[in-house]
Amino acid sequence: MRNQAGRRVVAAVTTIVLSLQLALPAPRAMAEVEDATDAGALAQTVPAETLPVVEGNAAVTEGLPLEDEAASGETTSGDGIPVPDETTAQNVLPSEDELPSKDELPSEDELPDEAEATVDDATVDGLPTGDEAAGDEAARSEVTDEEGAPEEEASLTSEPDATLALESESADALTVEDEVLDSSQMSAVERADATESLTLVTQSSDEGSSITSGAITVSGLDEGNVLAVERSTENGTGSRSFDLKVRGEVGSKVRITSSNTKVAAVDFEGTQDGCYQIDYESYDGSYWFYSTINAKGLGSATITITYTPKGSTAASSTLAFKVICYPDVVKGTAVKKATNTKVNVSWTSLAGVSGYKVYRSQYDDKAQKYVLKLLATRTNTQETSLSVLAPWGEYCTYVVLPFVNVDGKQYSCDATEYYVYSNGSSFTLDYPKASKPTAKRATYNKVRLTWNKTSSVTGYKVYRAKADEWGYANGEYKLVSTVKGDATTSTTVGAAWKASYCYAVRPYSVVDGKTYVMLPTAEWYSDSVETVYALPKPTVRIKSVIKASAKKLKVSWKAYKGATAYRVYRSTIENSGYSCIAKLKGSAGSYTCKATPGTIYYFKVIAVYGKAGEVKSASVAQQIPLTPAKGNNAAKAKKASIAGLSYWGDARDTYTYTQGGKTYVVYLKGSSIVVVGYDKNCKRVSKKKISFGGCDVWGGFYHGPDNNNYVITGSPNYKESKKKVVIRVTKYSSKWKKGKTATIKGGASNSFTGIYEPFSWSSVALDMQGPTLYLMTGRTMFQTDDGLHHQSNIGFKIDTKTMKATVSNISYASHSFGQLVRFKDGTLYVADHGDAYPRAMQLTWQEGYGTKQAGDTMSVNAFEIMGDAGNNYTGASLDGMEVSNSTVLMCGTSVPQGYGVKGVKGDSWELQSNLYLTVTDRASGKTAVKWLTQYSPKGKSGVSNAKMVKLSDSRFGILYTVTKDGKNSLHYRVITANGKKVLTRTIKGATLYDATQPVYVGGRIMWAAADANYKPRVYSIQAL
Repeated sequence: MRNQAGRRVVAAVTTIVLSLQLALPAPRAMAEVEDATDAGALAQTVPAETLPVVEGNAAVTEGLPLEDEAASGETTSGDGIPVPDETTAQNVLPSEDELPSKDELPSEDELPDEAEATVDDATVDGLPTGDEAAGDEAARSEVTDEEGAPEEEASLTSEPDATLALESESADALTVEDEVLDSSQMSAVERADATESLTLVTQSSDEGSSITSGAITVSGLDEGNVLAVERSTENGTGSRSFDLKVRGEVGSKVRITSSNTKVAAVDFEGTQDGCYQIDYESYDGSYWFYSTINAKGLGSATITITYTPKGSTAASSTLAFKVICYPDVVKGTAVKKATNTKVNVSWTSLAGVSGYKVYRSQYDDKAQKYVLKLLATRTNTQETSLSVLAPWGEYCTYVVLPFVNVDGKQYSCDATEYYVYSNGSSFTLDYPKASKPTAKRATYNKVRLTWNKTSSVTGYKVYRAKADEWGYANGEYKLVSTVKGDATTSTTVGAAWKASYCYAVRPYSVVDGKTYVMLPTAEWYSDSVETVYALPKPTVRIKSVIKASAKKLKVSWKAYKGATAYRVYRSTIENSGYSCIAKLKGSAGSYTCKATPGTIYYFKVIAVYGKAGEVKSASVAQQIPLTPAKGNNAAKAKKASIAGLSYWGDARDTYTYTQGGKTYVVYLKGSSIVVVGYDKNCKRVSKKKISFGGCDVWGGFYHGPDNNNYVITGSPNYKESKKKVVIRVTKYSSKWKKGKTATIKGGASNSFTGIYEPFSWSSVALDMQGPTLYLMTGRTMFQTDDGLHHQSNIGFKIDTKTMKATVSNISYASHSFGQLVRFKDGTLYVADHGDAYPRAMQLTWQEGYGTKQAGDTMSVNAFEIMGDAGNNYTGASLDGMEVSNSTVLMCGTSVPQGYGVKGVKGDSWELQSNLYLTVTDRASGKTAVKWLTQYSPKGKSGVSNAKMVKLSDSRFGILYTVTKDGKNSLHYRVITANGKKVLTRTIKGATLYDATQPVYVGGRIMWAAADANYKPRVYSIQAL
């Protein structure tokens, strides 16, 4: 095992992890909508193909019948315009089969004398269809003959019993496409109409209201006895046609006049005076004729109708009604973004209008249809633009309807979807870009978030989702805060300690009672603006533990805001055995307790934060020193013999521990260990022998803070079996009753597989926290491709309750000639003496070791060693490691290396060694190297066999041997946590070898060694 000084070393393996990134689409805009019904919204059905397909709508409307159409029972034509049901429409001509036959027509004798005519079988070809006669306020279509000349126009009354009347130049017959229709073909209802009246028939599908004056009756007017006529803003004119049915004698006159021809002019058979003399009387004594009211300008005019009987000079009947000429939709409406929440709607001004109404159409997801909403009414005709709130991410159409005021009422074209999509302008206002928030601790249980301002928004909504180990949202985002107004750009939210969250801030806008906000999603995408933050657990720190009196210690800490109580704990063992010695109020900041001089006490303070939880401080060790010895006694060691201890020289052979105020020395003897007990005066009080037969290799011994004893043994594995047990950890009680054994098999690995020889070229280091025992050692591994068995460190975690062992490596060192292990406040520290990878005294640590909150592994090369990698000679040793509440201290002896002593550098074996100390900051890892002795490397004095003992968190003792002119002397030094010297002594009559580790007990330091005459002794000196 010792003949491998020239072996090669396998280099460390680097693992390359390939990361596959998936290109995800940008998230679609999603809106969180709070239901609110707008009483002012107008709902209309739009032909299916005119509906825009709006991304994000829940229902697909394209090509499907809308709700209003389905409810009405109407069908639609090919272009989506509703077609009246044949069974109910009033203005649909009868089919050819429904016309009366020749046999059913009245005879010539039955015809009136003035209207005699004969007709062949009539057809309806060329007559206006029901759709043409009942169009939605559209201009009447011209019918042309074969040569393209306009035919005489025909009008259909909208009344159910309306008479079909056609006008021609001949008073004897009415001709349509060379077909003659006489009065015998009139319906019985038409012939029975004997009312003497003048009837105005509008193109409205409803009869509307009626007014009568004498022989004149005007029906089909709008509400308020007016006739509203739309004036086209595109071509400058508009018209409404009407028919007059007059029953009177030939020679009677009808006159229609307008009070304001600039607003509405009457076109009466081409005459300008609005007068026509009846020169023909139909079979029922009435006559049909056609006229048109032309909209010339915007406003109102009174239309007067007079009927003067034949032979009279005065009108027998006069009837007047008002015509309102109103504008249609403004053309060329423009829409663009005004602010983050508003759009600007602009239009061209119109002369003669009283104002404008601005409407918006948008899809209502709940109602599953488009709705119209009046946004604003402008009476200042000089205003031709308007900024209005607009919903985010929705396809909206805007339309401007001008109006005129007449008699206190506004007249404009109907605000329907037809007008909106025919004349409006569409625009989608995008969601504003979100700002990435910053997060920091506000209080012990709150996080403060700040972000950049997004102008002109209603406010901000703050969302949070749990974050996974890669910093991405793991689950649904939940709303945690709403901030009103765009000026406030921060908020404070409650959070659990150490809970990692993704925080997202989203601007929101409220439009018509609905809230629009871009919801964050749990999916990752490249422009993510979320912030990952975990509220740190509050820290409670013990400021000091000082001597309050000869037998009292005072523990002080900072009183923390939010803490409701404190509990003070104390133990005489660093990592276990704590008990509560005080319960105090949240305002307390110190506690004084009794203490026995010479005993090291470990204190912890727990701050209670109500339901939020508890926080524990790091431990702080302190003692009240014994009364200092005076004179020669201060440097004189007490000693006693150790019966049966026959050899020294191997660090794995002798151990010292304390229990119950006594000191025990454990040493190896064959296949057994011998345990000898001493009191504080170094008097032997007990001795026993424990056999561990069955193992070929001795590993080591450890006395745990649980007062149990652990014996480590092993076996070589020359057949390289992965299943063979190569290391055993056997548990014994405090009285040495044998318990369970943890086993480790040959297949264990650390970067490289296998244990060929356990403990080879190394020691066994152990430390314990709670039930976890950590074992660190070295091993030669299975043969590698170069045919050699290389050596490195290897670590194991042992559950002392079940005695189950698992491989647990937090560091790798090859070769590793010495190992040290320490637990401190949940952090595991391990040290390695490496000669290759690394060639240094390496310090590695992991916070929260063995827990779900374990941190990343950190490592520093605390003391660099010169020379080639793998050269077994290093000129240095790793002899001690202890941990204070702020630093990690490591000590050993070494030639100057690259650091230099008294101007000399180098690693030659001919140079003298000095005592070095490394001081590593626990928070930052920053390390400083100090030489505690300064003997000339080229002189005759050197240092060896250094050992460190923790006296408190602020004091550490170091024993070391100085060789001068061939003579050895034992020295003792006390330093602070930063390496500052407190005292130095030379111990007379004592020696120290590398065979054992000194321990602190009752204010003194004890160890076992051989004196100058090689007699085994136990030594004890005062620590402070």
